[in-house]
Amino acid sequence: CSYAEAHRNSENLKQGSVGMTKDQVREIMGEPVQEKYSLDNVWFYFTRVCWMDGLNTRDECTPLVFDEEGILKGIGYPYYQKILDQDHAQRQYVNELL
Repeated sequence: CSYAEAHRNSENLKQGSVGMTKDQVREIMGEPVQEKYSLDNVWFYFTRVCWMDGLNTRDECTPLVFDEEGILKGIGYPYYQKILDQDHAQRQYVNELL
């Protein structure tokens, strides 16, 4: 991907806000990166160039996290990491109960 695409996505991301639907985000941002780390409720967008290799890597993308109803709950790695940590803690708790 190009610097121009990263810049455009970074600028478009400024229009995004928590509470938007997936359709509203898609209207502003277009389709998310279709890589192996994209999930139904976590979309990644190419927003910075770290490597000039033409590939999209996770460190060059910004995650957008949605809830089960498709509502945007958070933008960026701090929120994404918080969700991963909560999920991990919940799984540990369930495993301890078993």
